[in-house]
Amino acid sequence: MDDARVLTESAADPDLLRSLFLFEALNAEQLDTLVASSVVVDVAPGLVFAEGDPAQFFFVLVDGELLLSRRVGDRDVETMRTDHRGSYFGATASFIEAPPAHYTFTVRACSPCRLLRVDAEAFGTFVRAHFPMAVHLLQGMMVDHEGVHRIVDQQHRIQAAGTISAGLMHGLNNPAGAISRTVTQLRARVGQDRDQDVRGRLSPGSAAIYDRLRREAAVVGTEAARSSPLDDADREERIEDWLTAHGVDRPWTLSPALGNARLDVAWLDEAASAFESIGAAGDVAAAIVAVADHVETLLLLDELAEASAEVSALVGSARQYSQLDSSPLVVADVNDLLDSTLTVMSAAIQARGISVRTEYSPDLPALLCYAGELNQAWTNIVDNAIYAIGAACDDGGEITIRTGWVDDRIIQVELCDNGIGIPPDVRDRVFLPFFTTKPVGDGAGMGLDLAWRVIVGKHGGMLSASSTPGDTRITACLPAEQPRP
Repeated sequence: MDDARVLTESAADPDLLRSLFLFEALNAEQLDTLVASSVVVDVAPGLVFAEGDPAQFFFVLVDGELLLSRRVGDRDVETMRTDHRGSYFGATASFIEAPPAHYTFTVRACSPCRLLRVDAEAFGTFVRAHFPMAVHLLQGMMVDHEGVHRIVDQQHRIQAAGTISAGLMHGLNNPAGAISRTVTQLRARVGQDRDQDVRGRLSPGSAAIYDRLRREAAVVGTEAARSSPLDDADREERIEDWLTAHGVDRPWTLSPALGNARLDVAWLDEAASAFESIGAAGDVAAAIVAVADHVETLLLLDELAEASAEVSALVGSARQYSQLDSSPLVVADVNDLLDSTLTVMSAAIQARGISVRTEYSPDLPALLCYAGELNQAWTNIVDNAIYAIGAACDDGGEITIRTGWVDDRIIQVELCDNGIGIPPDVRDRVFLPFFTTKPVGDGAGMGLDLAWRVIVGKHGGMLSASSTPGDTRITACLPAEQPRP
């Protein structure tokens, strides 16, 4: 609490506590115990404490008006405003076994306020000593409430993200398709006007050679294998020297296009020889310039087509991942579902420098399943693998995903990582709700529980974990509608 906001501070007394509904049933001894760790403070309008500050005090409003807010992103959202005498806030969970170390919301005084301020540690000790049964009940209720709240909140976020994603995918898919169609049309029409102009400046015999060079350049540029940047630079330098030697204007602007199309000096020599053989050596420069422009345009169209295809592929993966265009129960390919999950998780995987290896069985039948929920289960397992690898090393690591058959009617999915592993003494509890080996704040213990409920509960499958340091395997078995072929 900001001491600058405290106008006055005075001792509390039993009569004040007894006048507040929270303490009205306490006996004299209990009131004296609380009074010993309490003070009355008058605070000026403004911040009382901020979300994230150390949870040092339990407060009760005696007089005035307060505003409570929570941080959402980069702004505070008001959750409650009250002037009700006896309203309490602050370290309200100080009596549980491991109370929150920081305030989970922000409180501001809207007017001059009088507050009863109780030391949080002393208040927790008091409640545990005098109301042990109530503490057990409240602690259980808090855990249950927090778990339910997390599950519901997670589902709300998934639904909201799904609604937004559906609009985005629809919006992206249409222009991606339009770009692809436009590229196809442009390929047929590109350079027609300029081509006619070039033909008008060439001798009659040169036109046929020019047509052949255009066709050859287009084919080489499309089918040539990739080479190293050093080879590319060398090729461009040799081409620029050749163009300079043959009197072609601005050779440095043409060599990159010809080089990117994987054309070389040998091809240029053959082209020049073809023109010279018909006595049209003067047409070499004009023809080569036109071919270079044509090739550069085709290469740009290729880049545009590739970018459009990548957008369409990402949209397809996102649609497959979320199953937004399907009913809840659908027929889906397990391998495709896993691939779409990896696509969605690719940013987190790449950020850790993790490599992914997939070993998919090609003969798996389509599975009747809740595809969106299966993807969420795969996501939670992969997310745990990313965390385990990050805990084992700063960078690198590997995730391996295998699919196959257990018998003629059971499909097996195995997700492996070489992270820190699961300690043997807790391995049997990893699928329990609220159980986590992560530090406080890093996990709620709901990821593998959700995976269990989806795979075992909704699909009648099995889920198990085996682990040694450097080799953790989460194995899911799903009953197939169709037998193994």
